[in-house]
Amino acid sequence: MKKKTACFLFITVMLFAICEHSSIGLTSTLSASKGNAPEDTWKMVYRSQGGAWGNIFFANENSGWAVGSSGQIIHSLDSGNTWSFQDSGTKSDLTCAYFISDKKGWVAGSGNTILATDDGGISWAAQQPGGNSKQIFRSMYFTNERMGWIVDNLGGIIHTKDGGATWQPQASGFKWALTSVWFLNSTEGWAIGINQILLHTIDGGEHWTAQRADIDSPRSVLFNKIFFLDNQSGWITTNTFTSSQMGEDSPILHTQNGGKIWVTKCLIPDICLSAIRFVDRKHGWLAGMKNIYYTSDGGSTWKAQLQSSGDPVVDIFFIDDSHGWALTFTGNIYKYQIH
Repeated sequence: MKKKTACFLFITVMLFAICEHSSIGLTSTLSASKGNAPEDTWKMVYRSQGGAWGNIFFANENSGWAVGSSGQIIHSLDSGNTWSFQDSGTKSDLTCAYFISDKKGWVAGSGNTILATDDGGISWAAQQPGGNSKQIFRSMYFTNERMGWIVDNLGGIIHTKDGGATWQPQASGFKWALTSVWFLNSTEGWAIGINQILLHTIDGGEHWTAQRADIDSPRSVLFNKIFFLDNQSGWITTNTFTSSQMGEDSPILHTQNGGKIWVTKCLIPDICLSAIRFVDRKHGWLAGMKNIYYTSDGGSTWKAQLQSSGDPVVDIFFIDDSHGWALTFTGNIYKYQIH
């Protein structure tokens, strides 16, 4: 499978359309690049047994989950050193997860599927959001046990005030796929979408307002993931691969005033930037089609830490500067360690 094909499908449908072929040309591992600090290492802690994978989430430094195609959920209780399967009770492709504790969390995906657990995933219960069965839920965010939001591939946003017992639609004003959602608190949040959609709400999603970002790129740019370190510092990853063109410079957007102004922080020589995480104002990691990148100066410069050889990293998650994990498209998991 060509890299550009994998990247494009990941952005549009989370790569599940080709999950049955995911082992072809996508089995290479990540390797440390030259110049990687000797005390900083990425170690493979789980080798996938098949499928296409999309999201990894840790509730704390010990308890984590990853979700993938055909209802696959794996869980770790020992900081990602070992993983075991959990029975989701569904064959739907799962694309996103969110946990507010090591016991309570949600996963969601295709076919209008939302599952919830109160016991760390020992058992999962289906929730009924209603809506279009063609929806693919792309990203979710919960601010507490009751308040949560999910965005989908049809421009939809749904919201719960009771932990998912009921879900209500919210109007985004768009039909383009929404790819990521993030809330600072129970009232202020952000959602982004592929066609440079940037939405902001200050009333819990009752009203969403479109905003613009200053994008320094000669190519078409699709928005991928949004992340906020605090209520002032936020980041958006992008990719520059579309059906008509492929670029090698994907911009990272940054705000340092709570989203009033978004500007291009820098350009990364990669066609697809899937996720970003900062642990403080200076130190952060970025997952790309080619590498995992690291910054120690607030994102002004980035150095490749690991190289991907045909198996792109689709998600990363950091608890702090010494506990981090990376998930590849084929489901391999790497753990970041400082020695």
